[in-house]
Amino acid sequence: MIYLKQSYMKVSSAVCLLYAVMLFLNTSPYDYTLRIEHIIIALIFAGTSLAGFGVIVRGRELIQSLENSVKSEQDLRIQNIIMDRLSKIDPLTDLYNHKTFHEYLGWLIEHQQSTPFPMQLAVMDIDNFKKVNDQYGHWVGDIVLKQVAGMVLKHIGSDDFAARYGGEEFVIILTAKKLEESSEIIGRILTGIAGMPVTEMDGKSVTVSIGMHDYRGEDSKSSTFQQADDALYEAKKTGKNKIIIF
Repeated sequence: MIYLKQSYMKVSSAVCLLYAVMLFLNTSPYDYTLRIEHIIIALIFAGTSLAGFGVIVRGRELIQSLENSVKSEQDLRIQNIIMDRLSKIDPLTDLYNHKTFHEYLGWLIEHQQSTPFPMQLAVMDIDNFKKVNDQYGHWVGDIVLKQVAGMVLKHIGSDDFAARYGGEEFVIILTAKKLEESSEIIGRILTGIAGMPVTEMDGKSVTVSIGMHDYRGEDSKSSTFQQADDALYEAKKTGKNKIIIF
């Protein structure tokens, strides 16, 4: 009934009612009891049609209400996805943020206890970034950060992870690879950034220094990051634009 056209039920009710009226007004001589029975049957059919019409109206109201509820639920789900993304992603570089990096690194180290797998952490810092901001402006500095992030994403794989740690510092987690393979990937990132001209800097490029640590089973989250950060400090101190493996 819900999916029938309302016009069908209206016509049915009207026909039944008209038939009942015609029987009632009929003055031809025939069995009075039979005529009353016919009138009652016609009224029953008319009442059934009217009830069906009511079912259609109410059913469609319920369907519309259900559709509205589903749409509201979908809108809420989309909003939750957007909010979840905003809480995890750095809006400038489209990499993960500082908080998400620490959560993911902690999760990986927990899984190392039951299922060991190769993992390296690289901490990367743009060299002389303050000079870029001072000489060309912070808006150019933002462009540099975006281009560096793009170069990182270009070279890492689907099993890897990259985040903007803060300011001009980035972190990269490489998994399921031997140290030699991960070192090659980080090397391609370093040379790629050094050879990437920045139009807004008159075609000049920036360089990065990178500290890298090969995870060992006894390392904690804090010691893993500290050792990669120490390697970064060594790279900065000994000339920049290089990779130091702890």
